[in-house]
Amino acid sequence: MHLHLAFSGEFIIAHQDTLDESPERFVQDLEEGCIESSLRIPVPELEGDDEFFYTLVWKDMELEECGRKFIDLVEDHGMPVDVPVDIMVVKRPSRRADEDEC
Repeated sequence: MHLHLAFSGEFIIAHQDTLDESPERFVQDLEEGCIESSLRIPVPELEGDDEFFYTLVWKDMELEECGRKFIDLVEDHGMPVDVPVDIMVVKRPSRRADEDEC
């Protein structure tokens, strides 16, 4: 996949991921700087007080569906596997109150 910043469209990194990984795990790795260190979100001083979070968007569709894997997106929405897919990385302020762990 090719990751781009949502607002500027700036290319960030090309990343090859396995289809059996979940988008939630991938986003967590982004936030922790494991995929690209420039995307690391600093851990807030107060535990549980998330100031920002990332979400992945492909064709105006958020990719984080609880319990789903990238292979599910390929099968359900026709995401190609033989060419790089352009994914937008969106940084949003504070987690939604209704968003719980899967």
